[in-house]
Amino acid sequence: MPAPLEAEQRVLTLLRMLGEEVRVSVLDSLPDELRQRLRKRLTNSRAKYPSKRRQQQILDEFQWMFQWAVQFRGPQLRLHNEQDEPEEDENAHYSPTGVPEKDLERINLFQLSEALESEHPRTVALLLGRLAPRRVAQILEQISPEHRSRIVNEMAKTPDTPDHVWEKIARTTVEQAAKLPSRREPRVDPIIRMADILRETEKPRRRELLESIEEQDAQTALALHRAIYRFDDLLELNDRKVQRVLALIDSNTLRLALSDASPEIIETVIRNLSRKAGAALREELNYQMEVAEPERTAARDQVAEAIGKVEGESS
Repeated sequence: MPAPLEAEQRVLTLLRMLGEEVRVSVLDSLPDELRQRLRKRLTNSRAKYPSKRRQQQILDEFQWMFQWAVQFRGPQLRLHNEQDEPEEDENAHYSPTGVPEKDLERINLFQLSEALESEHPRTVALLLGRLAPRRVAQILEQISPEHRSRIVNEMAKTPDTPDHVWEKIARTTVEQAAKLPSRREPRVDPIIRMADILRETEKPRRRELLESIEEQDAQTALALHRAIYRFDDLLELNDRKVQRVLALIDSNTLRLALSDASPEIIETVIRNLSRKAGAALREELNYQMEVAEPERTAARDQVAEAIGKVEGESS
């Protein structure tokens, strides 16, 4: 029987068996030092490549380990999902029993997390200290990031609390949670909400409001300015302004931004380029491979920022 291969050699062999796209994805998920070492060994043409027999050995080991892991895995952490209707319905109709431990474990997760949002982090830490780890993870998942960080910090240093104090906190929390909606309404980003309002405001008044906000909070004013203008606003500009916007955008960013754009926007852009540049862009778009959503979004944000600069100069 062949001697067992070292762990890293097993990984290398499996990576060589994978397709390029999957291999890159796997490598990107590894720690930097290991990723660089594996890439170096993968590109070394003189590296000894295992025989078919060794490859089969590795695949057999991998399959056995996978089957073993599936068979003997323990209970899996399952976070609450608002699209999980059966669990949502069960929790929505839950009636408190008066037993704090039981109620906190079974009451609707959205109601409970909303009730805890307004509590002091130390109070929440005391409360969560006696709940099951799975339930604590579910609750923390639903709490806002800033509040969650403070709660976790308190949990790391907050000692246990007397039974009567904990029960009082728990009962009050359950009572408050029971009064809240069982389904969380989508939270609207205040910057986006204010940007929508400013978009409906005439430019002179909009500029006054932004200047007033900037005097109090420059960072918020900058975020608002970026949110007011959007990629689709290209359709609202006259040709002269479109040309000024395009002058601020490099060709690669423009190509990414126009991926999956409406025909109207594409024609607006091409119409405002030179004949040669427009023809080249149209050909690139025709043969362009699918662009990842983050890349497209980042490119369109740059176009929107350029629109803001042009509109700011002309207001």
